[in-house]
Amino acid sequence: MVNKVVLVFVAVIALTAMAVGAFVGMELGGPGTATPAGATATPTATATAGGGGTGGGTATATAGGGGTGGGTATATATATATPRPDIDREELRSAVVAEINERRGNRSVQRLSTDPTLMEMAQFHSDNMAAQGYLSNTADGFTTAERYEEFDLADRCRIADDSNTGTREDEELEVLGRVTVGEDGSTVEELATTAVDTWFSQTEPRRRLTYRNADQIGVGANVTDAGRAYLTVDLC
Repeated sequence: MVNKVVLVFVAVIALTAMAVGAFVGMELGGPGTATPAGATATPTATATAGGGGTGGGTATATAGGGGTGGGTATATATATATPRPDIDREELRSAVVAEINERRGNRSVQRLSTDPTLMEMAQFHSDNMAAQGYLSNTADGFTTAERYEEFDLADRCRIADDSNTGTREDEELEVLGRVTVGEDGSTVEELATTAVDTWFSQTEPRRRLTYRNADQIGVGANVTDAGRAYLTVDLC
């Protein structure tokens, strides 16, 4: 009888030990300690660059993991344009007259004096050329001859040629040009020098600007918002 009791007691102890072992095994291998196979990480990087008080740039980049991967980058930059130099029209007109007279003097030809009516007529033509956007002896419906007539200069402004056997008039008394602020100079002196150098490098304009029997000059200048200066030179 005692042996049977001992056997039953041993059996109960054995079954209890097996149950405890199974429970411990479930806790060690459960979901709380496992790492999912598809786990991902998402790093983020941000960079910012800036310079000075006039402009700069900002860039942001984000990289993501996962099955497809990818990144997003955004950049913003602000630039400040350099303003175009202001060119005074009257100073440019005077500078062109001075440049022409300097070259006439170098060729032993008398200097030209400005005439108010010639200056007004030349400015009228420069304004009209600027409005139409290109160089031409005809603008706003007026040819060179018609402008000299309109300003009562046709009879007075006829220049004898060097041989005194002919008379120069109309387009023979006019020179046109265009220069651009920044490309051809940034000051009135630089623009005037560029324009007059160009004229004196060409046979016909140089011939007109060095007439020995001319004694008066009118210059017009219109500087557009785009920085193009339309120039007119009329002689008498």
